[in-house]
Amino acid sequence: MTFIYKTQKIAGGGNDNISCKVASSKLNLSGGEGVTIIALVTVSDDSGKADVVAKDVLEIIFRRVEEDEISSGMLALLASAKESALSYLLGKDCQVSFKTLLFFKDACFIASFGEDTDVWVYDPPDAKQLKFESGSGKIHNGQLFLLGTKKFFQTFDVNTLEKDASVDLDDVVDGLATELNVTEGKERIAAAFVRVEGEEEGAGISEEDEATGEKRDEVGEEESAEESREFSPVQAGSGLRVGILGFLGKALAVGFGEVRKLIRGDIRAVFRLKRNLLLAGIILFLLLFVSLAYTLYQRNKSQDNARIQEHLIIARSKLEEGSALITLNKERARSILLEAQNEVNAALGVEKGNGEAKTLLSEIEAKLRDAEVVSGVNLSTYYEGNFAVSCLASSPKNLIVVGKSSIATVDLVTKKGAEETSEIGGENCSFFDNKMFITDGDKISKYDLASDKISEVGKISGGMDLGVFIGNVYLLKRDGILKIVPTASGYSEGSDYLNDKAGFGDTSKFAIDGSIWVATGDKIKKFLRGEDEGFSITGVSSQGFSLGLIYTNENLDDLFVVDKASGALLVVGKDGVYKQALQSAEFGRASDILVSEDGKKLFVASGNKVLEANLE
Repeated sequence: MTFIYKTQKIAGGGNDNISCKVASSKLNLSGGEGVTIIALVTVSDDSGKADVVAKDVLEIIFRRVEEDEISSGMLALLASAKESALSYLLGKDCQVSFKTLLFFKDACFIASFGEDTDVWVYDPPDAKQLKFESGSGKIHNGQLFLLGTKKFFQTFDVNTLEKDASVDLDDVVDGLATELNVTEGKERIAAAFVRVEGEEEGAGISEEDEATGEKRDEVGEEESAEESREFSPVQAGSGLRVGILGFLGKALAVGFGEVRKLIRGDIRAVFRLKRNLLLAGIILFLLLFVSLAYTLYQRNKSQDNARIQEHLIIARSKLEEGSALITLNKERARSILLEAQNEVNAALGVEKGNGEAKTLLSEIEAKLRDAEVVSGVNLSTYYEGNFAVSCLASSPKNLIVVGKSSIATVDLVTKKGAEETSEIGGENCSFFDNKMFITDGDKISKYDLASDKISEVGKISGGMDLGVFIGNVYLLKRDGILKIVPTASGYSEGSDYLNDKAGFGDTSKFAIDGSIWVATGDKIKKFLRGEDEGFSITGVSSQGFSLGLIYTNENLDDLFVVDKASGALLVVGKDGVYKQALQSAEFGRASDILVSEDGKKLFVASGNKVLEANLE
């Protein structure tokens, strides 16, 4: 008599604290007998090791059954496996339940622990739940064993199996798997379907006394279940040659076995053939896909190399042209060298790490330093007060001069009519809507120039610079930018303007024109809506810069920034292109700078004076 056990399994997947696992395998016992074994284990473990414990319990059960002597009977074999699993669980603070079904010859043997697993036998029109902890019984053709967690039986309606146990298990499991994907608590769901196929004989399952160790003598040859368990012991070989010959021998044996089964009409062999053909098709498709992808990659790489060389040829030509003009016309030479730099940057845009492009870029930057336009600037006294000037601001008609405890207003046309007040002052300032915003120690104050009224905007700490744009107040700090917005009752609490944290130097300053430009170290950073725009200065080496004071507004095309290291005012376009450097010792001592709305006048605060220069 031949019995075949068709097995299908389903599990909802666990988490760190809950795991339900089901496994099946054909084992060869120590006496040479073959058995089919199915085991289901559930684990709840608050320490986060549920999955590990579940795997270990299954491993112990399968190994113990495979390795123990069978002379005392199958129930004793399962009892030994159960005791080994319980010994492993001693001292572990977890809840475990498991059930094992072992099919041998014409009988099924059962051993279980805990109350979270059930097993039903369907033999239409009969259905029976096997509630005993340990027992065995005869099997016959057409029976369907269903081993599952209590959550499985509570969740899914399987009553139809009582009427027809011959349903297609693949369809049943596919349908359950679809439902399982949208089922709450699926980590507690697992099940195994086992259909017995063969000649019918004997009665249904009945409980037996485990202690008898009854051995069944009926002749029968059992074929293996379709699915193998996830863990298999690795056995050492006896040398490369023996290993290869053994592998080839096993492969040939498996191949001939499959052919015999196909000739015999074994439905499982047919399914395996279809599966293998599908896998072969998938592998062939993947090979063709990889081959096509590699071909396209090689073609794109060739095209990229051609584009890179095209940019580099133009860049070398412009480098030679610009180098020849440096002694004759620095401004024209810089313009040509900047074009060469743009070509190299385009090449690096195709291949970021291209060594040839990087080398050429270094040569161009060296020539740009030789072609830097540096000119002196004639600064003259515009205003001299009785206090040290800390910052400057401008209204449509006046230049506003702020000291730590004083403010003066100077008419921009006549340079006269300076009025000083000691009611308010501070270190950083900004003008908006005829009001001065000033940082003074631990707060921001607002001074209405028309009414002389002073009010508090908010408390602060660690402010390095202050700016106002369209009524919103911005405070530059070492670890970011604070934004304070007007409300019906005054001003809001400060909130982070930047989307990501940033760090700025102790001498950092900023300017606002819709974007926020921060001069820090040897860089200018540009932020828009809280995002770093990745701004960089081109056309000059920024190494050695010590940038601080910076000025621009929405009407200007350029950024004006002081480099204290060289005592120069750098003029940089808002596209990042360096234009020129204005040289004066006063820039190294300056406390603030300001450029007129038309970009023609420069004002520099130095000591108790405001100096001016023409930028035309």
